[in-house]
Amino acid sequence: MLKVVWRRYADISYNKLVVNLSQKLKTKPSDLTKVPFGTVFTDHMIEVDWCEDKGWGSPEIKPYQKIPLDPSSSVFHYCTECYEGFKVYSNPPHILSFRPMTNMERFVVSAEAAGLPKCDSYELLKCIDELIRIDKDWVPQLPGYTLYVRPNMFGTHAQLSVTKPKKAKICVIMSLVGPYFPSGYKPISLYCDETMIRTWPGGHGHKKLGGNYAPVINPAEKVRKLGYDNILWLCQGHVTEVGVMNFFALFKNHHGLELVTSPIHQMVLPGVTRDSIIQLIHEWGDIKMSERDFTINELIEHLENGTVVEAFGSGTAAVICPINKLAYKGKEYNIPTTLGNCGELTKKIFDELTMIQYGKIKHKWNHYIA
Repeated sequence: MLKVVWRRYADISYNKLVVNLSQKLKTKPSDLTKVPFGTVFTDHMIEVDWCEDKGWGSPEIKPYQKIPLDPSSSVFHYCTECYEGFKVYSNPPHILSFRPMTNMERFVVSAEAAGLPKCDSYELLKCIDELIRIDKDWVPQLPGYTLYVRPNMFGTHAQLSVTKPKKAKICVIMSLVGPYFPSGYKPISLYCDETMIRTWPGGHGHKKLGGNYAPVINPAEKVRKLGYDNILWLCQGHVTEVGVMNFFALFKNHHGLELVTSPIHQMVLPGVTRDSIIQLIHEWGDIKMSERDFTINELIEHLENGTVVEAFGSGTAAVICPINKLAYKGKEYNIPTTLGNCGELTKKIFDELTMIQYGKIKHKWNHYIA
């Protein structure tokens, strides 16, 4: 009888974490309001390597630094890469994050879609928490400002074959970020063109892959030159997302008020903010929450009938982004913002979520780090 030998490969382990602290700390910005998004990074980072033969090595917290990579690394040629992003908030004497385990679970799913190895998301998050504790002095005290955490995994195998990489690396870096609307809420305008397609059935639009985002840069620039802020993405006439956010519309119909967003499938990212909004609406119980397919024709019909109450996008960066205009087939449609810069539900959701994120409201979504 053939004897099968099972080999257990090493996974990421917090117990194996190595810490090498920087001997020279950076000077922190004196004026956070002048720091562009994602340009100033903390003193330390996490780096952990994987190889097909041995599995994951020991994670290391080390001084923030450049990474040497072979020019034939698969990430440069076939975009074997995925990433995540979440924020760290200050509520003295505590610092906390918002549902980070959901991000890390999505990170593992995205990695598999890119041909990258799986890892223990819980153990990785424990390492990230330690990184945050070490660089805790970087967490801004100024209201609206946060520390943005960016885990990233990519193939480092030096070869040009279109195959799964035999080597990979995880890096976690952290950056100072300010409020999405520094001067207060500002509703955005959308442009919708059926020839612009971000995702499609059977694809990987529901994963956080770098390859999903590069192709939207030029269309977004084209739309801005036309005088609009962002794109309402369609696929075969169905509304999917807005820019890099999930899209919500509040309709008034014979059943009352209905908040609609596209269901999770290959064309819609399972946003953490999106899921949190859905749970809140169900808890409040005064509005029908619908995760269903809906078309641009249905949305236009509601706009023409005056039954769109408000609309917004949701995501980590903005939390909630109000929308006041949609351009489609040469016609502009105004979307109500009853409070001037946003709708009443938009503000209610934003206020509730940010209070939870900053720990002002005790909630199961609070993840205390220190």
